[in-house]
Formats: sequence, C-alpha cells, structure tokens
Amino acid sequence: MNNFDKIKENINSVVSITTDEWDLMQDKIEIVTLNKNEFYLKENSICNSVAFVENGLLIWCKTLDNGNEATTDFAFAGEWVSNNYHLANYLGVAPKSLSRIRNNIFYDK
Repeated sequence: MNNFDKIKENINSVVSITTDEWDLMQDKIEIVTLNKNEFYLKENSICNSVAFVENGLLIWCKTLDNGNEATTDFAFAGEWVSNNYHLANYLGVAPKSLSRIRNNIFYDK
C-alpha cells in the first residue's frame, strides 16, 4: 500500500471517485512530515488546506487568556484535519453553509 492508498480508500468510503478524478487529486497532494512538537497550523494563522493524518496523532490546542495552553481536540490516523472556518472563507463559502457541503472533494491549489 503506497502513501496515497489510505487517502483514496478513505475518500471512496464516502463517495466513489473515478480514476480521472483520483489522478487529478493525486497530482495535488503534498506529503508533509511533522516531527514531535512541530505545527501543522499555528494559532491565528489562516488555513487554506485540508490534511489527512496517515499516522501519528495531532493535538488541537488553544492559548487561554491567562497564557496557559488547553487541548481542545485530537486528530488520529485516518482522520482529516483543517480549520473549517478559515477554509470556508478561503473557498468563498459562508461558514454557516459549510455543513451543507457533503460528498464533495476539495482540491488544494
């Protein structure tokens, strides 16, 4: 199983994509390796992509008013991560409409 097979399998569990669609999407995928304590997205940064966690664990954190860091969520292997609010703005979709976008694939430029 190559690096992209898990992504393709995950997408196909929700919606069937053609070989042409997969080829187009696969050309846009960038493999990023994060080491422990490296960031995928820092707080107050604009998110313009979606990531698939192939292995490992990502932690969503927020800095509190008192300066402490609080964990708000986790992303496990096989899950997708993004900041939906920023991504919706980047794609020109009103955040309240994001829940209506189902069975669509977003391609990062």
